[in-house]
Amino acid sequence: MCGRRVARYAFVAAGAVVTRDVAAHALVMGNPARWRGWICGCAHSLVPHAAGAWRCPACNTRFEESAGSLTPVTPVAWGDG
Repeated sequence: MCGRRVARYAFVAAGAVVTRDVAAHALVMGNPARWRGWICGCAHSLVPHAAGAWRCPACNTRFEESAGSLTPVTPVAWGDG
């Protein structure tokens, strides 16, 4: 639909009808499009890591979830060195 924003790294499934803005890294599908998961910039599905945290199993990038969006977290913030 016109006037809807699809943010960076968001994935919209084929045939999905986008009626609202799509957050960065969100995977949406259906009619109307609904959130189904999170996707890394490397195109892999994110897995839960801790409460409000997600991790990419392919590139090990980690994210924090806040207010319906994801923010990448630096390794130092996760205690990885």
